[in-house]
Amino acid sequence: MRRSVSGRTCSEVVVGVVAKKTRGQKKKKRIGKGSRECKRCHTHHGLIRSYGINMCRRCFRETAEKMGFRKYN
Repeated sequence: MRRSVSGRTCSEVVVGVVAKKTRGQKKKKRIGKGSRECKRCHTHHGLIRSYGINMCRRCFRETAEKMGFRKYN
């Protein structure tokens, strides 16, 4: 068995590096529903993405009038 500078075997050193990288860090999701969230409440469900709004439908209903949207009968 080859020994590294620290006195551990090469396989122990590699395992230590991998464990240190993944401990406590999550990889940011880039595609799919999990990558997009509501600006106000940060949920992933019921997201309105048109016109770059990026709000869930519940938050949109609360703030739509302030944003300039009007409700027609």
